[in-house]
Amino acid sequence: MILWYLVVTGKGQRTRELTTTCKSRYRRAGNGLRFKTNSITKNLMKRRTYVMKTLSKKLLTACLALVMACAMALPSFAASYRPNGQFGYLLNINGSTGSAYQGRALNLMQTSTMGKDQNFLIGTRSGYTGYYMMVTANVNYAVNRSDSNGRAIIWPLSTGSADSRLYDNSESVIRLYYSRELLTAREPVGPWSTVYFGGSGISVWVRAN
Repeated sequence: MILWYLVVTGKGQRTRELTTTCKSRYRRAGNGLRFKTNSITKNLMKRRTYVMKTLSKKLLTACLALVMACAMALPSFAASYRPNGQFGYLLNINGSTGSAYQGRALNLMQTSTMGKDQNFLIGTRSGYTGYYMMVTANVNYAVNRSDSNGRAIIWPLSTGSADSRLYDNSESVIRLYYSRELLTAREPVGPWSTVYFGGSGISVWVRAN
């Protein structure tokens, strides 16, 4: 009993005095624990707020980029075109269907049915600035202005993008970016009528299909 008393209460201390001392120590320890818990909670809340703000900014940036990309890509629908007021004639890539596109001239074909050589796509092209009137079957080729006589021809974008770039994405008034010349069908309109950039004729086009 004497040994137990010395170890538990301390030498020369009463049991009640030791109990009061321990309570004080426990109380200080409890206050420290509560302080640490509050600090951790506050840090977690700050971290959560920072993460939420960061995610919100990133999400907003991604949404804006998507909206801009969609806006720049419109319109990009395959279609055939006819001169305004002229029915039964479509803008056509002259030559045998399936032959190489480079250098083939544009003219009017007497038909109301869109085929492979009457199918065009006005829009943007990855790797190039601006809008182009591309061949739907192969978007590496676009309507181009011939250097020699102004005829509308088909030419690869890789070597002729400057003479193929359009002023805007209008489907009714197809205008070159640099020369401002309009895609024009020569009159009188008939089978195989020639198509130029610039000059007189019909320069307003209508989506036919």
